[in-house]
Amino acid sequence: MKQIQIPVNGDNISRYEFYIEEEFPNAIITWLTDWLTKYIESGAKFSNGQIFQYGWSVLQCQLQNNCLRLLAPDFQSMPIEWIPNITKVLHILMEHKYVPESFELDMDVPSLEDTAVVGRGFEELPTIMVRSSRSENNPQDSGWFVGSFREDIDNNDPSNLELMTLYEVVLCAPHTLRYLSMPQGTQIVFESNSPVIFFDEQLLNPKAGSYLANKLALES
Repeated sequence: MKQIQIPVNGDNISRYEFYIEEEFPNAIITWLTDWLTKYIESGAKFSNGQIFQYGWSVLQCQLQNNCLRLLAPDFQSMPIEWIPNITKVLHILMEHKYVPESFELDMDVPSLEDTAVVGRGFEELPTIMVRSSRSENNPQDSGWFVGSFREDIDNNDPSNLELMTLYEVVLCAPHTLRYLSMPQGTQIVFESNSPVIFFDEQLLNPKAGSYLANKLALES
């Protein structure tokens, strides 16, 4: 793991720093540093313990002696525990951009604090994900349903359903995380490591040579 320090001319910040895995692509790191540098130098102020959104995920601020240190969720604990390694946050942002692009679709990135309807048994394969329109009555609704694909579980029975935050969903079913930026109209069935993906009821395959095509080939 390496430390990255960036000098800035902010109102109450002279530099910011974070830790990241050694081999993580510099181009993805630059997405963060270009945005954050511009944001700080535009006059944004930060306070110790402040949390801000970055893609689907969030980052926490540690502020001391005009230095802003970034912390990330550990993606293992509820409530969130914060760690200095932000690699996972940047990796999620990368996948949430590249996965829809693998199908020539536009991404629709929710927040980890947004909610999903989940069905009993969604934690174990086979599972299904369906993204519908977001509820007008719930500003935190992500539009996602995640449920079991077993024949003996009725996903239309209200007693089998509950609301969870997407962060909680990912803790229980990590295989869903990669696909959370897929747009309304997406259906995904997981029976093994290779998901079957539909969009507007049409079977989709990722473009040859695309990010997801290459990842699934490596994982199969």
